[in-house]
Amino acid sequence: MGKTGRKNRVYSAEFKTSVIMDMRENYLSHRETVWTIVNKVDRKNRKIK
Repeated sequence: MGKTGRKNRVYSAEFKTSVIMDMRENYLSHRETVWTIVNKVDRKNRKIK
Protein backbone atom coordinates (compact mmCIF):
# COMPACT_ATOMS: atom_id res chain seq x y z
CA MET A 1 0.00 0.00 0.00
CA GLY A 2 1.20 3.48 -0.85
CA LYS A 3 0.94 6.61 1.17
CA THR A 4 -2.28 8.52 0.96
CA GLY A 5 -3.07 12.06 1.91
CA ARG A 6 -1.49 15.40 1.32
CA LYS A 7 1.98 15.71 -0.14
CA ASN A 8 4.52 17.88 1.69
CA ARG A 9 5.27 21.18 0.00
CA VAL A 10 8.77 22.08 -1.08
CA TYR A 11 9.69 25.72 -0.53
CA SER A 12 12.62 27.50 -2.12
CA ALA A 13 15.56 28.68 -0.05
CA GLU A 14 14.72 32.29 -0.96
CA PHE A 15 11.19 31.92 0.39
CA LYS A 16 12.41 30.37 3.65
CA THR A 17 14.94 33.17 4.13
CA SER A 18 12.33 35.85 3.47
CA VAL A 19 9.98 34.29 6.02
CA ILE A 20 12.69 34.19 8.70
CA MET A 21 13.71 37.79 7.99
CA ASP A 22 10.06 38.89 8.20
CA MET A 23 9.69 37.12 11.54
CA ARG A 24 12.77 38.85 12.95
CA GLU A 25 11.93 42.33 11.62
CA ASN A 26 8.35 42.30 12.86
CA TYR A 27 8.89 40.24 16.04
CA LEU A 28 6.33 37.64 14.92
CA SER A 29 5.89 34.07 16.06
CA HIS A 30 5.77 31.16 13.62
CA ARG A 31 1.97 30.97 13.90
CA GLU A 32 1.53 34.69 13.17
CA THR A 33 3.85 34.50 10.18
CA VAL A 34 2.04 31.50 8.69
CA TRP A 35 -1.30 33.26 9.22
CA THR A 36 -0.18 36.35 7.29
CA ILE A 37 1.25 34.29 4.41
CA VAL A 38 -1.87 32.14 4.12
CA ASN A 39 -4.09 35.22 4.07
CA LYS A 40 -1.99 36.82 1.31
CA VAL A 41 -2.23 33.67 -0.81
CA ASP A 42 -5.99 33.37 -0.21
CA ARG A 43 -6.55 36.95 -1.31
CA LYS A 44 -4.63 36.36 -4.54
CA ASN A 45 -6.59 33.19 -5.35
CA ARG A 46 -10.07 34.58 -4.64
CA LYS A 47 -12.20 35.58 -7.57
CA ILE A 48 -13.99 38.88 -7.03
CA LYS A 49 -17.35 39.10 -8.77
